Amino acid sequence: MELDKATAAVAEAGRRGALWIPAQKALENAMAAFARGDHEKAISEARAAQRFVELGINQLDAEPYQQF
Repeated sequence: MELDKATAAVAEAGRRGALWIPAQKALENAMAAFARGDHEKAISEARAAQRFVELGINQLDAEPYQQF
């Protein structure tokens, strides 16, 4: 379930132009851990990917910095 959520989140970030490399790497690590049967690591990495996606989307949606 966490892996599915992370996969969807990374895809959405990619569509929005907000995908951070650490999010993609965390998703890759999650998939590799799942394939090895290390489900605890897979969940941890999937959640990390989702957090990186959230940060990337928040950055995209943030107000631009203005210099005075």
